[in-house]
Amino acid sequence: MNKGAVYDALVVTNLPNYYKKNLFNEIGKKCSLFVVFIGGTQKQRNANFLNMGEGLNFEYAVLNQSLDSRNYMLSCWRLYKIFRSNSFHKLILGEWVNIEYWFSLLFFKKHNSAMMLESSIHSINGFGVKEVVKAFF
Repeated sequence: MNKGAVYDALVVTNLPNYYKKNLFNEIGKKCSLFVVFIGGTQKQRNANFLNMGEGLNFEYAVLNQSLDSRNYMLSCWRLYKIFRSNSFHKLILGEWVNIEYWFSLLFFKKHNSAMMLESSIHSINGFGVKEVVKAFF
């Protein structure tokens, strides 16, 4: 199989925004980085969030126009095509709640995966099923 580009890391995260863009730009100065945004917009967000501009230190793809109204199978298929056409040494997941994160784990060994969680203390409400699944992930 003919592989495309080789990257140090693949980041899979939900939505683009200015602080992620700044973070990925800084990381991209030190390593080759490819970022996959699951959606470009969300009902609660301004469409301006997708405005990445020029001069980025990372490459990116947007799987779906909207995070809210995406087709999960099609989204995973698009992600699969990115995995298949490139090579990535590490996987960094932005969250654990979307199916695309779980799908991504199929292509990486546990020791080659990491998470960058944006949770706050206010998003944890005790010891329920959600917390058990999050701890497992």
